[in-house]
Amino acid sequence: MSQKASYKSLEQRIKALELENAALKKNIFSFKDCRSNDTGFGSTHADFSVVINQKIEKERGLLLAAVEQFSEMVYITNSEGIIEYLNPAFEHLTGFTRKECIGKDISLFRSSKHDSQFNINLRATISSGRVWSGPAEFKRKDNSFYIIDIAISSVRDENGEITNYVGVQQNISNETKINEKMAQVQKLESLGTLAGGIAHDFNNMLFPILGNIELLLLKSSAYDNETKESLTQVYESALQAKELVRQILNFSRHKKIERQPLEIQNCINTVLKLMQSGIPRNISIRKEIDPSSPPVIADPTQLHQIIMNLVSNGVHAMGKTGGVIKLSLMPVNVSQFGSNARIKPGDYICLSVSDTGMGMSKEVMSRIFEPFYTTKGDEDGTGMGLSVVYGIVKDMDGGIKVHSELGKGSEFKLYFPKSMTMVASLSEAEDVYHLKNSCMNPDARP
Repeated sequence: MSQKASYKSLEQRIKALELENAALKKNIFSFKDCRSNDTGFGSTHADFSVVINQKIEKERGLLLAAVEQFSEMVYITNSEGIIEYLNPAFEHLTGFTRKECIGKDISLFRSSKHDSQFNINLRATISSGRVWSGPAEFKRKDNSFYIIDIAISSVRDENGEITNYVGVQQNISNETKINEKMAQVQKLESLGTLAGGIAHDFNNMLFPILGNIELLLLKSSAYDNETKESLTQVYESALQAKELVRQILNFSRHKKIERQPLEIQNCINTVLKLMQSGIPRNISIRKEIDPSSPPVIADPTQLHQIIMNLVSNGVHAMGKTGGVIKLSLMPVNVSQFGSNARIKPGDYICLSVSDTGMGMSKEVMSRIFEPFYTTKGDEDGTGMGLSVVYGIVKDMDGGIKVHSELGKGSEFKLYFPKSMTMVASLSEAEDVYHLKNSCMNPDARP
């Protein structure tokens, strides 16, 4: 039953009970008139009062039982907002017991999200005798919050004075989350369409850039080593941009990403080389690469995106104060199901990127992978970097663990699954190569 339907049925039942009580009172007066005119009437006033009281108590008990079993939350306060009644559904959702709440002000559950004007408008509505209804945020005993659809109405006495307020609530937190996710999906779909159009235009602009750089590289003998190095970096960056454009177009056209065996250590070196000129001098880069780390099946551009985004975030986190960004790579075995990252047991290649920056609060950490969420401000960040990283890693059946403390920096650990089939095929290819080489050159040794 919906919250509005429940409230309506409760309101109708209360009104029906009031009408029935009025009818019973009328019968009492009729009974008194009968006794004054008919001395032979057999029943006594006391007998009739007992019947009436029993009927009233039965109705009250039925109404209370119905409210007690409502799946919606019901509370009753006096005219000053002091709680006089809570049903079990209210206790279950908030975590408060009835004993803890009776005699307390209803503001015990109010969220700081609503400003004073919200509370003033609500109070003005119900104190005038009108029904207030709409969404609101309430607080649980553990200080977490939930979103409700609530209807509050007044209860008047026989003189028309407001004596109580009745609130009926329905928890709509899940519906709100679903609506937010749907809005996010629609936003991402629109972004994909927009990105496809931008990528097409950007690709047209890249064409003459790449062409001219290639012409300049053909004349590289006329340049000094520093100029050659700069041109090579520009050319490699342009190629990366071209590949990124291809991926964006594939994404907008819903094409599958083609992956291949890649060594992450080579990607690390390539990205750091491209980013070298943009990293401030007060930030040092340290690498701890295990040479035994096997390849992973991945897309090179996506790996470059991952490393570049994480390093860029580290640079931003340290700002003008500087510090150290550390990249490590090693094979690891996960023996237990990772609760905080949902990493399945198995063999992985772990890429760790850490910084000595300002760190993150728990609140920020809980939202860092949300699309469009950023702490950098509108001019410095889009809020898409870490969400892209998360999406790529999850699409590769990997996992991410994040550890951060305010003032102590952050560490991102990315787990890429090690494919045994891929390792076996690489080993077989190496054996074939040595066999072919020995056949062509009998004196050669593996």
